Amino acid sequence: MAFGLLITSDIRLPIHQAPTASISDINITKGTPPLSLNQVSAKGALFESNSSEYLLKVPGTGDFHISNGKDIIYHMTDPELTNNVVTHILASCMAAVLHQRGDIVLHASGIIINGGVILFGGPSGVGKSTAATMMSKSGYPLISDDVTVLRKEGNSYKAWPGYPFSRLWQDSLQNLDISSVGLETSIKSKNKYIVPSEKKNFPCDLNVGVKVNSLLLITLNGSDTYSLQQIKAGQAIIAVSEIIFRKKMCIATNGSDYFFQQLTSLAKYLDIYEFNRPFTQWKPNELKELITTIK
Repeated sequence: MAFGLLITSDIRLPIHQAPTASISDINITKGTPPLSLNQVSAKGALFESNSSEYLLKVPGTGDFHISNGKDIIYHMTDPELTNNVVTHILASCMAAVLHQRGDIVLHASGIIINGGVILFGGPSGVGKSTAATMMSKSGYPLISDDVTVLRKEGNSYKAWPGYPFSRLWQDSLQNLDISSVGLETSIKSKNKYIVPSEKKNFPCDLNVGVKVNSLLLITLNGSDTYSLQQIKAGQAIIAVSEIIFRKKMCIATNGSDYFFQQLTSLAKYLDIYEFNRPFTQWKPNELKELITTIK
């Protein structure tokens, strides 16, 4: 189970087990993906997509067909590369499913403070996972790492529990005093580790979304302190557009009008901040003090 959706799969995935049996929202099965799609709206070196389908071909790993926000069919070129296939299923394939379902998918990590979610957003390597894990080690539950799914309910957005692990660089492990012994590494980099989340620091109810209060867009500064500056309107829309996970996929699936409507709504209903952090050194106590003052 992930993002509030029940997932059935014939390949083992490192996700939460559903608390009770129910009708599956997403089905993942081994099969034969099509060679190409009809009515292609976007195309790249490894993929093509239309409004209801996404086809991904990864040389040496496998082919993946995602359709109707529900079905993922994969073909594995080499059984010994199962971990690679799983990685693509959990990243690009799941992003395609979520975009097809109309969900908002952000490149962000989230924690729960005082019953609400604070998100850390930004590009790869800026410190999203480190900040969220650092707060988690201080007792604030981690709700998602790297990818966060939002759904609108009334005049607010809720985030849903993601995967039960974080991906952290070697220097982040050192900053967090986490040993790399026994940890698996990412298929993209041997210096990035997969760290299982502690059960006590993860939401226990996987079927319930949690209201998002604030979105912090991380930037690096030349000082040795943290700072927050709220941004609104057009500036917020532009900033949030940069952290839509698989942005081109989203636009190809739902159209540019839908994309802009979602950005406008996020800017309207979320408190959005530019969060500057020190470039060279993390300061856990100062981070905690600043983040816990956000309402």
